[in-house]
Amino acid sequence: MSLAAAVSEKASPIWAIADKLTGVFKPHQCGEVILPLTVIRRFDSVLEPAKQAVLDACKQYADSPLPGKLLEKASGCAFYNTSQFTFVRLLDAPDDLEANFRAYCNAFSPNVRQILERFKPFWPHLATMCEKNVLHMVLKEFTTSKADLHPDRVSNLEGEGRIEPVPAETGFPGIKGDSGATEGKDFATLSDIVRKINQRFGTQLDPTDQVHTLRQIAEHVAAGDRRLADLAGEEDAGTWNMVYDSVFASGVAEAALSNAAFFELINTTPDALDFLREQLRNIVRGRLQQPA
Repeated sequence: MSLAAAVSEKASPIWAIADKLTGVFKPHQCGEVILPLTVIRRFDSVLEPAKQAVLDACKQYADSPLPGKLLEKASGCAFYNTSQFTFVRLLDAPDDLEANFRAYCNAFSPNVRQILERFKPFWPHLATMCEKNVLHMVLKEFTTSKADLHPDRVSNLEGEGRIEPVPAETGFPGIKGDSGATEGKDFATLSDIVRKINQRFGTQLDPTDQVHTLRQIAEHVAAGDRRLADLAGEEDAGTWNMVYDSVFASGVAEAALSNAAFFELINTTPDALDFLREQLRNIVRGRLQQPA
């Protein structure tokens, strides 16, 4: 299976989870829940096979002057989690779910905790999910086989971090595959957004490489809710914007799984998600207004 197909397959349950949060959160807040959980579940999936080895090493090397390095060796990764919990085990104690989930997140190695601390809106939302009795349902959805985010199923965040080109026949006018992506208005517009990101956040993203990612985000956002296409031609953009805001973060979450540069940007820069959403808003709507 191609990377694009694998990401699309894993995106479906993520879209479904976002839909279930409608009514609990405002549309733009759904992304503040889905993106952090996608990232945390990614770490969880990677670490789960070595969970017992890490727990054993944690006991064995409790008095070691450099326990972190030994725990990394036990996990087989550059990060670890010393909690007894995984996403699956958290579900076994629904009455203490919020406290256990927070403890689980705090048990990650310092480098992962630093990433998670950047998701400032997520932590108040966590309490809201408990109050509304949806946290157990959301975590359970992330543990299904369809939402398996292990690198064996979804390509790891290594190498150039490119997402495979979106085929030209996807039916999203104006944003095509590689055959036409490096020429004309589309490439110029999308690469200009990358330059704006670099200027605003001090990053050094390569415009040519990252056009692939922006195209992938636009594709999945456009396909995330059929109402986007139905409402694109309406003079009043209020409802269209509401739907767009509700599905945007899922498209970015998919890019974060497969693109190391965007993973770093979104997870370490609090304003990056909002900035990117606004930059792509009119592009997605404009393309949906064009004839297929």
